[in-house]
Amino acid sequence: MWDIVRHRDSMWVRWIYSNNLRSSNFWLVRKNSNWSWVFRKLLDLRSHLIRFLLSQIGDGRDTNAWEDAWLICGPLSAFISYRFVHSCGFSTLTTVRDLIMCWNGVWPDDWCQRFTVLHTYPLPLLTSVRDKVLWGDDYNACSDFTVGNAWASLEGNHPVVSWSKSVWFSGHILKHAFCLWLACQRRLPTQDRLHWKDEPPDLECLLCGQCMDSHEHLFFQCSYAGDVWTSILHSTDLKDMPSRWDQILEAISDSNRRPKLLKQKLAVAATVYYIWQE
Repeated sequence: MWDIVRHRDSMWVRWIYSNNLRSSNFWLVRKNSNWSWVFRKLLDLRSHLIRFLLSQIGDGRDTNAWEDAWLICGPLSAFISYRFVHSCGFSTLTTVRDLIMCWNGVWPDDWCQRFTVLHTYPLPLLTSVRDKVLWGDDYNACSDFTVGNAWASLEGNHPVVSWSKSVWFSGHILKHAFCLWLACQRRLPTQDRLHWKDEPPDLECLLCGQCMDSHEHLFFQCSYAGDVWTSILHSTDLKDMPSRWDQILEAISDSNRRPKLLKQKLAVAATVYYIWQE
């Protein structure tokens, strides 16, 4: 969506505008069942994200006069009806440049009388640079789009868990880190988490066959997994690392005890990954 609204110079965006948005604005176009699933899902997100997108006017060519937020008061369509827009000779595809050029940079008196909020927000001056789209929920504090800014706006800030740097570190192996991340949250689908409702699980560990399969058993009370864990700890000089999961999590979260060498961090993640794969 960010690429579309800022008219990014890419083949995909040009294709979207020449096909799906050839005769309509992105914020107004109706879904077509023949369009791709991805684009239809992007259209579903419009109502959630439009309030975060703010246009900084340059030449005015890329900004829709009615649907894009280019004034502090928000999109003009919020208080100006399209019946009135069409009666004044404009269309849904009118750009900010069209508007400013038509009125020589000054709101008409009849518009200001009809929509008093326009007295507070004069038309901007056009320049030779392209319009720029910014991200933010406050017009005075908006900035360039980043995934971090979008996440903070949509989800808010959350505390960082103590073990994060032991899972996500420079040089991590993605599939190992992802598996360890799931294990730290006890989200790996061990058999005890898959049994039906209140029926007592009787599923044995596939590695040792001695206990019911569970997260606590697999890491690393199982005799098979325990032997692997002990061997890895010995070869990576982590002999003081505990073998119970709660204690392991506490150990890798402790800045004083946490493995400091890259190979030790990699070893913990790889052990969890390969035992789970087995």
